[in-house]
Amino acid sequence: MYTFFSRYFVCFIDDGVASRGHRKNIMNKDFDTTGVGYAKKHQVYGSVCVITYAGGYKDK
Repeated sequence: MYTFFSRYFVCFIDDGVASRGHRKNIMNKDFDTTGVGYAKKHQVYGSVCVITYAGGYKDK
């Protein structure tokens, strides 16, 4: 079973991935706001985690 942290580190390390896009996003100094979504009942993967990075946030 995967934990949140094991899934996070897979994205951060990018082991075996041709592009370092995940790592570049996580380490990008222009992103100062992060949103995280997690679902346990995905039809294909069982559970999924989505991380969104932004250069700011304005409350409506």
